Amino acid sequence: MLWHREYTRESSHLRVSERPENKQRWIIDEEATAVVRRIFRMVNDGKGVYQIADILSEEKVLCPSAYLAAKGVGNRRNSKFEDPYRWWGTTVSYILARVEYMGHTVNFKT
Repeated sequence: MLWHREYTRESSHLRVSERPENKQRWIIDEEATAVVRRIFRMVNDGKGVYQIADILSEEKVLCPSAYLAAKGVGNRRNSKFEDPYRWWGTTVSYILARVEYMGHTVNFKT
């Protein structure tokens, strides 16, 4: 499963809930998790990051910034997006590089 800590993390595609009573609890955003899992599956199928970005753009999957803005969080929540479905290879690379999405334990990180 793909987990993410329950504090607001503006650069994360896995949006988190703001529950001040328990900031250490990990939760799942099912909608975003499905996209992240799909990205990892496409890599396992031999697709490159730019191919994946093109596929997600063509299928009208919201890019991470637009997704967060639609949920009312993120540093671009008040921005207007020219194309909220435009994915970039660098965005896919960033998602693939996140240890939180790989299920690794990250010690001493809050």
